[in-house]
Amino acid sequence: MNQYFLQAKDGQKLQGRFLELRKELSILDWITHGSVTPNHPGN
Repeated sequence: MNQYFLQAKDGQKLQGRFLELRKELSILDWITHGSVTPNHPGN
């Protein structure tokens, strides 16, 4: 079984990138909570 463990610096880089992406997504006004679901009503 091959396991990969992140180094602390790698985890910090990923967390920083995640926060950047979350901030970018939060300013998109056309995305609303719950707008994308596997079984969207009306399909």
